Amino acid sequence: MKHRKRHHQGFTLVELMVCLAVISIAAAIGVPSFLNQLPDLKLKGAARDLYSSMQKARLLAVKTNTRHSIVFTPGAPGSYQIINIGPDAVFGTADDSAVQAPMDLGAYGYGINYGCGSTTRNATSSGGKFPSDFISYRNNMVTFGSDGMLLNAGTVGYVYLTNVANTCFALGTPTTTGHVVLRRWYTASWQDTN
Repeated sequence: MKHRKRHHQGFTLVELMVCLAVISIAAAIGVPSFLNQLPDLKLKGAARDLYSSMQKARLLAVKTNTRHSIVFTPGAPGSYQIINIGPDAVFGTADDSAVQAPMDLGAYGYGINYGCGSTTRNATSSGGKFPSDFISYRNNMVTFGSDGMLLNAGTVGYVYLTNVANTCFALGTPTTTGHVVLRRWYTASWQDTN
């Protein structure tokens, strides 16, 4: 009579316990590290969303041949919104229309709002003081013309975003060409991230 070999499938209890121990150790090491990085990840997401909205406003201005603005609302929490200025080219009149619902910075969590965090100087080449509401655009709005450029030299500026970890991003249009930049503060200087 032949003996048949049985092939057992599956794990033994010891193998399962070792596997669970390895997963537990990895989680104990990795999860706190991830949680420490979460405020900066959320801030980076908020900065990239604002960068995209600024680019969208610029492209819509060219595409529709009408002025489009980003209107920034400081406060707790801050927000911003893309507005089509309309045929009369005057902000705040009846022909203005919202292109997107207001983006609430507080919705990102982790204390994200307008601010400079631990940054010691602004993102301009002169590195001067920060505006009191951390929005250096005149009337808290930047407007792109039908050629994609800013309307005049007085409209250049930056918006500063921060979080509970005091990290800071600056988004702005440093020249009247309408080119949008995204910068992050690293220890003692601003670095372009786009």
